[in-house]
Amino acid sequence: MTTPLHGLILLSQDRLCNLVYIPSKSGYEVQEKVEIKALVKAQRYQLLPQMVALDDYIFIGLNEQKKSLLVRLDAPTSLLPQRSMGNSLSKSFGRIGAIGTDGEHLLIAAEGSLILLERNLEILDRVQLVTQNWLGSEKKNAHDIFVHENVVYLLENTTLSTFIFQVTINADKKLHITRTWEIQDVYPHLDRQWINPELGQWVVIQSSFGQGNYRQKAHIFPIAQGIERLGLQILYPVRNSTTPSSRGELESFKILNTTKISPAWAIISQIGESYLVKINSQNNRIQLDEKLPLEIAIRGDARNWLLQKQDNYIFILNSTQERSPGFLGWMKEQVSNILVIVDTQQNPQIILRQNLPFYNTSVLSCIPY
Repeated sequence: MTTPLHGLILLSQDRLCNLVYIPSKSGYEVQEKVEIKALVKAQRYQLLPQMVALDDYIFIGLNEQKKSLLVRLDAPTSLLPQRSMGNSLSKSFGRIGAIGTDGEHLLIAAEGSLILLERNLEILDRVQLVTQNWLGSEKKNAHDIFVHENVVYLLENTTLSTFIFQVTINADKKLHITRTWEIQDVYPHLDRQWINPELGQWVVIQSSFGQGNYRQKAHIFPIAQGIERLGLQILYPVRNSTTPSSRGELESFKILNTTKISPAWAIISQIGESYLVKINSQNNRIQLDEKLPLEIAIRGDARNWLLQKQDNYIFILNSTQERSPGFLGWMKEQVSNILVIVDTQQNPQIILRQNLPFYNTSVLSCIPY
């Protein structure tokens, strides 16, 4: 690479970092870092694995057991990469489950509700999602928010049962639940979601674990009201998955992460190896196109696979926790973080692979700018 790549804002377990690409060194360097404990006086908060950017601000959530703090910081920009990340504003809530944005406002899932906020953290409206959780002790929160046009797509799986929601933001900035769907299974978990407006599809990836078996399936719902579900497909395990299909691929795979809107790109696990693939969902079936080996083995405890698309570039971050022998034979845990950037303009190809200088801490969120 001879031209600069996008800057990156990374959120780890204990710090927020601004990384800038240095062409002469063919890699990223830390431009600035902010210790998380410096953001608040109380130091018992733990970070959410979500962070969003809106205009010139970064919003992050800091959680305790039953209360949270939403923090707004000044953000670096592509024109001002050395702009300082200053703590400008904060607001307390009940426990926050997810953060999102429609490009004009901030949305958070907290206190069992979806809450719409201005950039200054003033509340515009809120709507309650589910009254209580399985135990009845605390209100349930959505854990994934995606917004397209004026519709919010929500995944919620804090204990049984699990739900998906569509919430409309009307012209008066009021929230209305337009769709609720309960997904039942054996210990279900709603992993990922994306939409395909061209085909009218809302895809939800769901896993379950029962009787010692892990399973993953894809639910394909219509974006519009009407038909309840367009398709249901088992992704893993698939019988006879050790036999190549007519397309020369093994059929059984796990989706680890995806981009949010078509053309959807996904990181998959297949026979212990990782790949970047382009998702084809014609005929309401998930197929894999443009399969690119990432050469990152699925081993140890893969805590996070982060995936962000900016222009023609896809940014992939993997945090892997492994155990190795330590002093006096005790096992110690080590976390490694690797960054891979793929150019998708023509045939997808890896243009950068770098081990990041973060040790014993996982990268939880990434924002290219």
